[in-house]
Amino acid sequence: MTLIPSSPLPQRTLISRLQPPQLIALVYIVGIVIGTLLLHLPGVTAPGSKLNSIDLLFTATSAICITGLVVADTAEVFTRTGQIIIILLSQIGGLGIIAFGTLFALLAGRRVNFTERQHLVQQINALNVGSVLSLVRTIFLYTMVAEAAGAALLALRFVPQFGWSEGLYHSVFHSISAYNNAGFVVMPGGMAQYAQDPLVSGVIALQIILGGLGFLVQLNVLAHWRSPGAIACWYTASSR
Repeated sequence: MTLIPSSPLPQRTLISRLQPPQLIALVYIVGIVIGTLLLHLPGVTAPGSKLNSIDLLFTATSAICITGLVVADTAEVFTRTGQIIIILLSQIGGLGIIAFGTLFALLAGRRVNFTERQHLVQQINALNVGSVLSLVRTIFLYTMVAEAAGAALLALRFVPQFGWSEGLYHSVFHSISAYNNAGFVVMPGGMAQYAQDPLVSGVIALQIILGGLGFLVQLNVLAHWRSPGAIACWYTASSR
């Protein structure tokens, strides 16, 4: 009787050995490094700006981690290219890097395996692995609608003031920044000039509150209003 030697088990990679919280931390560190490198590109900072590498690292970290902290006036020291990089980093950080990567995988038609779903559950605080992909799609759609609505309302004030191109840019930028609690402002003279403006102040405040509460909290509030005493765990029940 000839024994066939069993094939050795495949070696687990270093990343596969990481626990979900460890992987999330690693992904954010990589995102900060990439963001810092992007801010070092030519044409990102305004001529004459005195930002050093530490300042750019701080800015990228603030954007990815949506801390709302800045080292200089974003409108003055960064060009339009730099401002777009910053707001994109804020959007990615606000929604979650892993969630963003999952969305692109779904759009590309790639299968998201069980381990990746576990990491995703950890990041977005979902309760069920089976329906987490459906939850991610809903969160992205809800976020885009909320930010578009905020931008449309801000455009009512900014477009007449700055014209279509500049007005729409400010509307979209500040809607994204507010909803993700990013804290970046590119308005000439800052937002203090709109402190007594009920439209701008109201929309910005509402975006900050909605973004701070998060999708799942808002979903449960709506479910409670529709059916008092109920908790909206549709993302758990939908997989049954």
